[in-house]
Amino acid sequence: MKNTKTLHGLYFWPSNVATGNPQIVHVEVSNDGANQTYTGEYTFENVYQRFPIYFSTPVQARYFWFVADSSFPNTHFTHLQEVDAF
Repeated sequence: MKNTKTLHGLYFWPSNVATGNPQIVHVEVSNDGANQTYTGEYTFENVYQRFPIYFSTPVQARYFWFVADSSFPNTHFTHLQEVDAF
């Protein structure tokens, strides 16, 4: 993002293709792009809809990383259609 913002969470839109959608993910945030803070692990369903994830407390961040730890049906790849911060 262009500057630091208060983030309460992220919205994710999976692809409308069921194979490869994220299943278990974690998110890290940072103000400087180098020192990341872990926000938590999140589990998605394999359906085509917008998924919100809410951080346990709001965080100040300029950067965020979405890390797919597993995907449906346990493939070696993943994909997203859209990501929004709020």
